[in-house]
Amino acid sequence: WKELGAPVTTEVTQDDIYLFQTQEKSISIPNIAVPKTFKNHGNFIVSMGNVCRWLAEHAENLGVEIFPGFSAHSLILENDEVKGIIT
Repeated sequence: WKELGAPVTTEVTQDDIYLFQTQEKSISIPNIAVPKTFKNHGNFIVSMGNVCRWLAEHAENLGVEIFPGFSAHSLILENDEVKGIIT
């Protein structure tokens, strides 16, 4: 995705986790006490709108038809395969 120019450029360099006790008071939780799932070092901060537009462009280049502005209501399944959607 990097070589393809994905709009993913801002890497997470630091995590700060706080426990809010009241509207005015909070305490910082030491990194050792933070669950692994809360640690984002090495991940990226992205705009999902930009990523979705980028993905749509690549999907269209592969022959996928995309119809923005329509929401999917349900899937049309045949033999456990998605054959279409109901909008």
